[in-house]
Amino acid sequence: MIPAISTAAIYSTLGSTQSLIPIFVKDTLNSIGLTTGSYITGKKLEAKDRFIDEFGTQALWLLGIPVYKWAFENTVFKAMDYDPKFDVRNFKNKKVLEQIQKFAAKDNSEFQAVIKKAIANEKILKNLTYTRFGFSTAAAIITYLGLTAFRQKDTEKCAKKEILAERAKRLQKHTYFGAENSENKTESLPEDKKPNSHPAFTGKHEAFEAFMFNPVRNLMILDGAITTSRFGKSRNRQDVIGYTVKEGSCWLFLYLLVGKIRDALEKRTFDKHNKLITLDSTVIESKEFKKILESNDLENHIKNFKEIAEKSDDVIYEYIYNNRGNSVVKVAEMSGSTSSHHNIIPLTKDNKIDTRKYIDINEVKGICKKLEKVKENFQNSGEPIDVFLNQLRKHKRASIIANLAICVAAIGVIAPAIMVALRFADKNNKNFQVKEDLAKELDLVAA
Repeated sequence: MIPAISTAAIYSTLGSTQSLIPIFVKDTLNSIGLTTGSYITGKKLEAKDRFIDEFGTQALWLLGIPVYKWAFENTVFKAMDYDPKFDVRNFKNKKVLEQIQKFAAKDNSEFQAVIKKAIANEKILKNLTYTRFGFSTAAAIITYLGLTAFRQKDTEKCAKKEILAERAKRLQKHTYFGAENSENKTESLPEDKKPNSHPAFTGKHEAFEAFMFNPVRNLMILDGAITTSRFGKSRNRQDVIGYTVKEGSCWLFLYLLVGKIRDALEKRTFDKHNKLITLDSTVIESKEFKKILESNDLENHIKNFKEIAEKSDDVIYEYIYNNRGNSVVKVAEMSGSTSSHHNIIPLTKDNKIDTRKYIDINEVKGICKKLEKVKENFQNSGEPIDVFLNQLRKHKRASIIANLAICVAAIGVIAPAIMVALRFADKNNKNFQVKEDLAKELDLVAA
């Protein structure tokens, strides 16, 4: 049996909109589907071209930005003796920043010096953070462009070799039967002559921060560059049609519709089964949540937090720090994506609030509203706590799996099937166009 904490981590990660793991799962199956489709239509050569394009891009897409960030942090940040984990969004509210400094000192935290230096060098640290974001994104894009150039040149080289081998085989066959055996023109390209009948193979501040600090949104920027590059470097109409289907389906089911599908599935669960599953899986799966729901203090905890939530952010921050026994604060500490370390209230390894990191007060307020509704859902159900929680867990898991299955089916099965169908529907578009174009160019040069 899988321990509850492991189950919680799995479902929390798969259901998170800020985790890269579900993106990886969906895109891997999409890449497998597209590579299979390319083999059906264009055999080994097109499948190889697609494989390099899809899986090579995926490696850069998912690992490029984190690797380049890590490199920047371990060179530039380290050389300048700044902690890259200090979140510059803490500078947005000076009163909150005062609370952060106060509590770091109160805990005798190891982060006191980090926070003190950050406050004294706000401009430098902001510039470093923004430069890290710009560098890692730009470096990943440049690496992708290099991969694309390599792939297209490699495909052209392999296609040329394949064409000449096929023609040599046919010529050998004709010669054997006494056909053309003299004055055959050499079908090759001069080293100094290149094909030229087709392109060479070759918000605002807060909105900006929302992309910079969210791993999935960060990935969207790189994906936007990849999509633009793919269309810009399309070798023919076949590429354009294929990328339209592929990129369109991926943008819809990796980014744009994921939250809407989740919300629709959660609403359907409530309408059909009267179970509110909006809280994070880490919370729903935990033993602590049972104690929270059973507690006679839960109503007062929610009431107390709601009263504080009407006040300024620095007062709310102080309340969170001093009232970690409050049920709302406990649930907020448990909520978030463990895979991307995006907890609503970030904690250190020794279970203290990590004062270097940013607490989004609005997210904590949102947790309060969700917890209050789940409390009412439990009270109105009339079910024993164990029955209620088992049903809640079952429906939460089913919702996450359904969301993943819908997206996987769309980009891993339906999109590749559409691409194959479009190829077979047009007799002039069935074969691998890169190879077809190169064969024509070889004929022109040989003539």
